[in-house]
Amino acid sequence: MRALKLEDSATDTRHVVGSLRIDPVFHHFVESELLPAIGVDTARFWQGVETILSELSPVNRRLLETRVELQQKIDTWHKERQGKAWDQDDYEFFLREI
Repeated sequence: MRALKLEDSATDTRHVVGSLRIDPVFHHFVESELLPAIGVDTARFWQGVETILSELSPVNRRLLETRVELQQKIDTWHKERQGKAWDQDDYEFFLREI
């Protein structure tokens, strides 16, 4: 499977392989250096990447949302205690609770 240059936008130079839009430098490296060096078929590789991204993108999105929620709680905890003496036990308890 050869990638086609995306023609939809004059400024978008990414390559299209299946549903993937790939940076041209990365695409060139993968197809001309990486895959020949490890003996993996180009079509099989990109199909595998597409499958992995399709399956894991929703999981990753949820994890990132959780990370944002946790960071907001941590930020709030610190703001509420600004200027107060540090209590390591209290902080560890808070982190375990969230």
